Amino acid sequence: GHYISYESQLCHQWPDLDDGSRPPHHKKFVQARLDEDACTFVGTIDWSPSSWQGDAKWAYTMHFSPDRASIMRGQVKAFDAAGELRRTDEFGQGLRYINAALLPVMQAQPRHFLQPVQFDGTRPDPDEVRQSGEGLFQYLLRRMQDML
Repeated sequence: GHYISYESQLCHQWPDLDDGSRPPHHKKFVQARLDEDACTFVGTIDWSPSSWQGDAKWAYTMHFSPDRASIMRGQVKAFDAAGELRRTDEFGQGLRYINAALLPVMQAQPRHFLQPVQFDGTRPDPDEVRQSGEGLFQYLLRRMQDML
């Protein structure tokens, strides 16, 4: 099934659930629906019987890039135990998720991500340009694999 992973060491700095327990390594979505053709996912994270900083449920709507490597837009609606909406967070505006499959590649060669390049007016090598239909993360993964 579909889940959110909290296995990363980065997640260890986050607060405990309201009952004092740690978030599980994998928190499964309930009422999950994936529409492959539309590149959309809808699902709910239910923290009951506990909550996380007052949030009992998170209702997700995610619109993915065609290569499924990144979330292009979407939102998470946070609800309290009474079902009242507490807030809505938008992907790309304070809410960012990292594709865990890309982390090892990004961490292996971080210096390659931000290298200044002198423009000399020549056309770039075709291998250094995103291919038609290739999402940004897919392009970065391809380039990083080429560098390793």
